[in-house]
Amino acid sequence: MEIPITNSALLLVTLLGVALLVPILCERFRISGIVGLIIFGVILGPNAVGLLERGELVTLLGQAGLLFIVFVAGLEIDLGRFRKYRRHSIVFGGISYLIPQFVGFLVAIYWLNFSVPSAILLGSMFGSHTLLSYPIAARLGIVRSVPVTTCVGGTIMTDTAAILVLAVVANTVLESGGIAFWVLFTVFLGVFGMLVFFVLPPLARWFYRYVPDEGARDFLFTILMLFLFAWLAEIAGLQPILGAFLCGIALNRLIPERSPLMNRIQFVGRTLLVPMFLLSVGMLVDPRALISDWVTIQTIVAMSLTVVVTKLMAAFLAGKLLGYSTAGSWVLFGMSVNQAAATLAAVIVGFNLGLFSDAVVNGAIIMILVTTLIGPYCTERWGKQMASEAQDDLVEFGELPQRILIPVANPDSVDPLIDLALLLREPKSRDPIYPMAIVTEGVDVAQKLAASEKLLARASIRGSAGQCPVYPISRVDINIAEGIRRTLPEQQITTIVIGWSGRTSFAHRIFGGVLDQLLMQSRQTVFVAKITRALSSVRRIILAVPKSGEFEPTFAETLHHVKVLSQQLSAPLHVIGPTCNSKRMEKILRRTRPDVKVTAEVIPKMRGLIGELSEVVVESDLIILLSARSHRMSWSAELESLPRLIAEAYPENQFLVLYPPDEDEDREREEGSSREKEVFERVALLEPPQVKLGLSAATLEKLLEEMLSDSFPERPELKAKILKTLLSSADEYPIEVGEGVYLIHGRERSLAGPKLWVASLAEPYLELPHAGQPLGILLALIAPVGASAEMHLSLLRNTATFFRDEKVIRTLREASDEGHAFNGLKPLNDLY
Repeated sequence: MEIPITNSALLLVTLLGVALLVPILCERFRISGIVGLIIFGVILGPNAVGLLERGELVTLLGQAGLLFIVFVAGLEIDLGRFRKYRRHSIVFGGISYLIPQFVGFLVAIYWLNFSVPSAILLGSMFGSHTLLSYPIAARLGIVRSVPVTTCVGGTIMTDTAAILVLAVVANTVLESGGIAFWVLFTVFLGVFGMLVFFVLPPLARWFYRYVPDEGARDFLFTILMLFLFAWLAEIAGLQPILGAFLCGIALNRLIPERSPLMNRIQFVGRTLLVPMFLLSVGMLVDPRALISDWVTIQTIVAMSLTVVVTKLMAAFLAGKLLGYSTAGSWVLFGMSVNQAAATLAAVIVGFNLGLFSDAVVNGAIIMILVTTLIGPYCTERWGKQMASEAQDDLVEFGELPQRILIPVANPDSVDPLIDLALLLREPKSRDPIYPMAIVTEGVDVAQKLAASEKLLARASIRGSAGQCPVYPISRVDINIAEGIRRTLPEQQITTIVIGWSGRTSFAHRIFGGVLDQLLMQSRQTVFVAKITRALSSVRRIILAVPKSGEFEPTFAETLHHVKVLSQQLSAPLHVIGPTCNSKRMEKILRRTRPDVKVTAEVIPKMRGLIGELSEVVVESDLIILLSARSHRMSWSAELESLPRLIAEAYPENQFLVLYPPDEDEDREREEGSSREKEVFERVALLEPPQVKLGLSAATLEKLLEEMLSDSFPERPELKAKILKTLLSSADEYPIEVGEGVYLIHGRERSLAGPKLWVASLAEPYLELPHAGQPLGILLALIAPVGASAEMHLSLLRNTATFFRDEKVIRTLREASDEGHAFNGLKPLNDLY
């Protein structure tokens, strides 16, 4: 085999193998995968082992990876929060550039004895930064936090300033910085700005709306725009990374965070291109530079020390001025200290102009390595604390279980309804969505079932593309509405998303037979959706609230759902209604999370809503009518005719009718939860006879019989019922808690409280249906039938979390006897 590798296929095998195995190895040793890939790039690169060469392929993939990082940063930035905290970005961007620029200039003049142009250019290198740690912030779920939003916004200022300084210095040295150059540069810059902010968004909106998406076209168009505008930025005299970042901002509103398109973009970037970029950065490092002559060592120390100290000063000074926590300031530092693209551009230009020596080139590469080790570490270390602090501040909405049912019948509406469900789904929810197809009984049931399977397959693919678990349901029933109603308690559904054509008949009350029956028979939150095109085209949400709607007990929870949709679409929320100026409305609008831009407007009466809408609605608006069931306080006769009137008056607009959850169900939940709490305090979840070690039954049924053998000795009929329930659960939906660890669960009417049985097998050998690995440890949880969905799911969540701890599993597997094992599991009883 030739070294360095020149065969294209072998080179790709090596690069992909490293990208696959290194993060796994780093995770085992608790090292950041970013740092690990850079280090392996150093080791395997041309300046160490020499196995890999930084040739055209590696350079191309690395550049694409860098562009992906900054492009995704532009896509994921919360523009509403960015506008709200733009002063933060301006303050931080200014401080983060000026302090390193000024200190770097002084260090270059008085320590390294540089000329003035060289010192200015060196200082500009320190002022810029690359969002190398952004994937870590995304993984920790803090990209919408104020410090991260501030840092991403500050990138525009620092990189633009560094690029302008680079252009000025380069043209001054070349003596080509005359009026003609600046006129041409300004024209190019203006044309680029017009293209990225005024041409790209409508072009993309048209493409996403009118070109059928077969899974790849939207993705290819988006990637084409990314690289096109990176190239156009270079033509305009800017850096490609700035073009990619601005392209991401321009497409931000059109690509929701939880959408199949965003999932495809992140998948390709994070699994392939970003690792290639990190490896390519590592290949630039020459370890021998650390032991070369004194001038090189002095330059390396000066550059690395200056950038770390000045970025640390800037982060904490900005954090102090802006009121950030210590963790927030450290995250600000961790994300802004990284040097890569702009630094390399400046050092290469300076070297070609004769402003920098080989020592500065080596110093820049080592500085990049140092900062790419420090930045990810600080972001990971303090980002976890910041995420924990944010978790402590969460309100109750979004913490409760959320199970969304999507009845599907029309192939054309499947994708829009699934997309809407993904946007409404809580960011931290682990519950699946439930697409459902109902077939009415008749002679052609088999044909209808086959057609329904195709609908559910399409819904499952769409949901999975949005990185969401999908649980499809197919049902045969005499009546469609009755079939939906039966499913609601069976699956503990909390939200229903159902399509509507916008047409109705005089024979039906509001929407038509099925929808009207469903509203009367259900108490869950219901979204009735008339969707005419991709939701990514929505630029504003108009929420019409009926008189006294804010006094409904579930109004804050309902508003939370609308705000989640507003945040996902990056669309401001405009609330209109007769009582939008009430103190209660203002308080709820202000305090309900998430934090989005909200405006309010008072209208005289809901009867005049159509006329009021005509003055404010444009085609890109999503109209949401907050309605009410007929027995609610905010109900009025106008609410029954408004859906039809709005659909007829604005046929091109996206339109939702939102029915809040019924108060009666909420009261039952609260009363049920309080009753359960009393029961839970009296009954232990786990007792010594419920822990079994080293079982070796031939079948799952025999295994469960052994697990239950010492329970309910005087009630064999109850034991038989529980055995039957657990067998059914294992056959339908075993939950994989860890490697070889599975949880099955069910309900039993005769139990006074929940019970958990735990068994370890002598060695993994049994295969559960739908399970990926042989069974090693089985957990069986049974709750009373009277337990609410929230309490039952809380039991499941807490039990699964407890057994995900490697120490708990190790204790169970290494226990000398069942008494020792029970003592290790006793903390379970304290969780309830």
